[in-house]
Amino acid sequence: MSLRHTKEIFDFKIASCPPQNCVDEERNNVYRFSKTEHITTATFETPYEIKPCRMNPLTTDKNLEKQCSLLALSFYISEESARTAYLQLKSEIPNFRMTHLVSGIILVGYGMSSPPNKKSGHFDHHPYKDTYYKDFDLVGKL
Repeated sequence: MSLRHTKEIFDFKIASCPPQNCVDEERNNVYRFSKTEHITTATFETPYEIKPCRMNPLTTDKNLEKQCSLLALSFYISEESARTAYLQLKSEIPNFRMTHLVSGIILVGYGMSSPPNKKSGHFDHHPYKDTYYKDFDLVGKL
């Protein structure tokens, strides 16, 4: 299957994106921030799709890793880890615009997911082209 951002990975020369430890597997009860209470395709836009100018042409290893994350969707393995991350992001980024939390299932065939960070519960999910995330519901306001 082709990744949603195959062209960008090639154009920005991010050879190790997604990282080799990413897998296409089912993940139940995952959480993601949303700008509204309505779940639409915009709920599943990558940071690159929201603001393409975030991509930096510098090619240090650290920067390439960050650029790769900009081409992925951010998810959390628990509601608690998502809410904790939200509070931290809100304090660090004054104009952080996410206001709601959604939860659902990532099915096999949706994309490649990194292992969850043991401390934060966050993981990157690199979606396949034309993936529709149908099994998500609103949890509530953040």
